[in-house]
Amino acid sequence: TEEYMGIKYDLGNTYEEAGMFDEALSIYTDVYGMDAKFREVASRIDWLRKKVKEKVYPGKKMEEKVYPEKKVQKPKKNRVSYI
Repeated sequence: TEEYMGIKYDLGNTYEEAGMFDEALSIYTDVYGMDAKFREVASRIDWLRKKVKEKVYPGKKMEEKVYPEKKVQKPKKNRVSYI
């Protein structure tokens, strides 16, 4: 119902204001599942997804590699050694 979605949305907003972005994202996603056009829930979800990614990988752009690079082996040369 409209009232139930309003309460859930307000709870998500409270979580968001408290800096609890994961919880807010979960609540907003529930509301979005019931009505995607409810208030501005879609834009809140987009914004929170970016915030959660920044929290997980601070200072990294999502295009950048997050994991350490593996060492690349040099290609072997076709030589015979008689040592």
